[in-house]
Amino acid sequence: MNEKIANRGPDNVVAVPAKGYSTSVASEAADVVYELDTFHVVEEPQEPKDS
Repeated sequence: MNEKIANRGPDNVVAVPAKGYSTSVASEAADVVYELDTFHVVEEPQEPKDS
């Protein structure tokens, strides 16, 4: 992914793989986060709450 970014994209974009729920990115380090090829599992779905 970083090779594709280097060839096509802006110079301030970095791909950071996540392992489980953990990344090496500080919570205040990014203005935008894009998820690609993700799979989510909801173990205990709940009905939406009315606001």
